Amino acid sequence: MTVLDRSLQRLTALDEQSGARISTVHATPGTIEDCVFGADLVVGAVLAPGAAVGRMRSGSVMVDVAIDQGGCFATSRPTTHDQPTLDVDGIVQYRVANMPSGVARSRPLLLATRPCHSFTRWPTRAAATPWAEDRHLMNGLNLIGGAVTCKLVAAAHDMDYTPPEQAARHPALIT
Repeated sequence: MTVLDRSLQRLTALDEQSGARISTVHATPGTIEDCVFGADLVVGAVLAPGAAVGRMRSGSVMVDVAIDQGGCFATSRPTTHDQPTLDVDGIVQYRVANMPSGVARSRPLLLATRPCHSFTRWPTRAAATPWAEDRHLMNGLNLIGGAVTCKLVAAAHDMDYTPPEQAARHPALIT
């Protein structure tokens, strides 16, 4: 398994945690292309504008976890649970939007039976602070009252972008 990341600090931490079980590579356009072209399976999990990858070997499989925000592969277009995969030039592509809905029952049960601070701190924080007063919460929102407040999502779906601060101040957008 190879993990690519732009953060050398994160790669160093993965190296220390995994020993020799995982190979880590600093993500540059060249290393991404080299790793992707030689892989049997690629899981793209981060939306990185301009970093779409289009070259893979025939017979390989790609999973685009970032599809909800426009995808991370050159050929990414959302599919559905009814028809989850497509064959594009010999590459099997899985790019179902809202992938967690495929495990709609087990995911909440996992979170309920094994509470995790990283999953519970944001709802707790949101309940304690009005979202329009917390820049971290506002920056994490993709939509505010129907306005697209994430530049990457707006660009990926060819929609108008509204800065979150502007959407938060617009009374018609707050419901």
